[in-house]
Amino acid sequence: MTFERDGHAETEYKFEATFDELNAKTKVLPPLCNPPQLEGIDDLTSLSYLNEPAVLHNLQARYAMHNIYTYSGIVLVALNPFARVPLYSQDTLEAYAGRMRGELEPHLFAISEDAFQGMVRDRRNQTIIVSGESGAGKTMSAKYIMRYFASAHDDTKAQDAAPDAISRVEEQILATNPVLESFGNAKTTRNDNSSRFGKFLEIRFNERHAIEAAYIRTYLLERSRLVYQPASERNYHVFYQLLAGADKDMRTRLGLPADAATAWDSFNYTRQGGSGQIANVDDAKEFEHTSNALGVIG
Repeated sequence: MTFERDGHAETEYKFEATFDELNAKTKVLPPLCNPPQLEGIDDLTSLSYLNEPAVLHNLQARYAMHNIYTYSGIVLVALNPFARVPLYSQDTLEAYAGRMRGELEPHLFAISEDAFQGMVRDRRNQTIIVSGESGAGKTMSAKYIMRYFASAHDDTKAQDAAPDAISRVEEQILATNPVLESFGNAKTTRNDNSSRFGKFLEIRFNERHAIEAAYIRTYLLERSRLVYQPASERNYHVFYQLLAGADKDMRTRLGLPADAATAWDSFNYTRQGGSGQIANVDDAKEFEHTSNALGVIG
């Protein structure tokens, strides 16, 4: 068999099999290739030939075009870029509000809008499941979904309110993110902000489609991390944030070392991994965010 791709030399692939081997399924024909016009398509279910190589190639092609999101039917596939990307601005959020899924590029906001419209139209509860391996971006995805629900639709805002203004309840819901991350996330060998627990978040809307309450249930916290951390890993963020961000009065009251930069090396529970700092992360500033979030939650 000889194949030729646009701009590439011919490549010959040799495949040998008897009809008996094919009938017995001891040998499998190589997967068929999709036509070039389908390369980089935004929905995997639209591929002519849906197989693992075709799926991976399409995801790779979209990633090369800086498209980290791809639909697979009702599922949204996300590839973590491990970098800040300009995809979650207030303007982008508002662009997806009121749009049907498929009108714009695949996005977390499109999935969020689809769930919101399903709730309004069908008056039934909706569920968004965020799953993936460690480092896939589940924590950030859930954070952006919560932000969408908090600010995309709220008919109760004052006429002169800013477009991104949110209510007190919505502000409290968003404030749970830094608190849960501080007390439940840690640096691992695969992820600098790995959630070491499971989370179920229930958001309730009133008749005007504004958020009126939220219930958060956590489970399966990795308690062993409190007393032991493997090499190159850290305990939970909150310990390092406290050691780096506590003011002089708090350090005196809690008996913490005066040198914030090396305070983590003074305690066995924070130094076992061999490193108390994360590149491009300011623990002192994160401690301030956590303290402010606790003040918002009350």
